[in-house]
Amino acid sequence: MSQTTLVLDTNSLIYAMKQRIDLKNSEIGKLGSVMIVVPSSVIEELRTLAGHSTYAKAAYSYASGLPVIKVDSRRDDGVIEAASRTQGYVLTNDRELSRRCMDKNFGVVHIRGGKILEVKNYRAANSGSI
Repeated sequence: MSQTTLVLDTNSLIYAMKQRIDLKNSEIGKLGSVMIVVPSSVIEELRTLAGHSTYAKAAYSYASGLPVIKVDSRRDDGVIEAASRTQGYVLTNDRELSRRCMDKNFGVVHIRGGKILEVKNYRAANSGSI
């Protein structure tokens, strides 16, 4: 069985901290075997935000314990670069990033209702809750 990569963005990490969602033990597992990764651009952005928000600080701490994908791009472009390199899904609640990912045929995962994760997998031409 192959392993699915899930690339986290800044928005999803901060939201997960606010909602106390442990992404490592969430319903993402229904995608099969999942490896959660964070682009270096997200780590940099969280480091900057950590001085202004307790949730960003918690997200930075959480993300620092995950495998980091080194990217050359910044912010959302870094997330897209990481997803392209890994052929992974992107976890985001950011509408613009979600649209950009779907335009590139990347699978997108959204956090819904505080805990339920919804997958839009345009690579397989289907979507729905997982």
